[in-house]
Amino acid sequence: MKLKFILIGVLLFSVLLLSNSAVVAQDDHHEDETEQCTDPTQTVEIVADPDADGSLNYDKTEIILDKNACVKIIFKNKAVITAHDFTTDAVADDGFEGIHVHMENNTDGHEGTDTKEFHLKTPDLDVTYKFYCSVTGHEEAGMYGDMIIGEGSSLPGFTLSFALIPLFFLALLPIIRRKT
Repeated sequence: MKLKFILIGVLLFSVLLLSNSAVVAQDDHHEDETEQCTDPTQTVEIVADPDADGSLNYDKTEIILDKNACVKIIFKNKAVITAHDFTTDAVADDGFEGIHVHMENNTDGHEGTDTKEFHLKTPDLDVTYKFYCSVTGHEEAGMYGDMIIGEGSSLPGFTLSFALIPLFFLALLPIIRRKT
């Protein structure tokens, strides 16, 4: 009986460990807001709190970008008193630097406006990254979306852990069958 619980614990721990290994820590993003490229060929605007009512959302949940492009991102924070940011994590394997642009409120931007602009260099890959607001609680409240580059990933958000979850339940099957 103890062996079963140890086996279950090891399998569960392995699944959790593998699911977290593919995620880059939230603090591991491009903090200095420097331009990653010059001469943008594409422009995208994203607005935080589009109704300026204190809601925790962006005006879009999907951004489609070209591969290997210099993209001008226009980030607006319409919130009067709420801080928001636009964050994508760096992915070393892809050569993707990620970005983190923070605005305390709608007057924290360039020359007192609610807008900051930056240039983002996209990788030469068909991939999907997550963008989100890293202010505590905002991502959990739904302030996130997909940044699709080229054709995007065939399985957005796919990690090895999703493949291991069915294996975990298959390993439990003999234990469940013995009890019934």
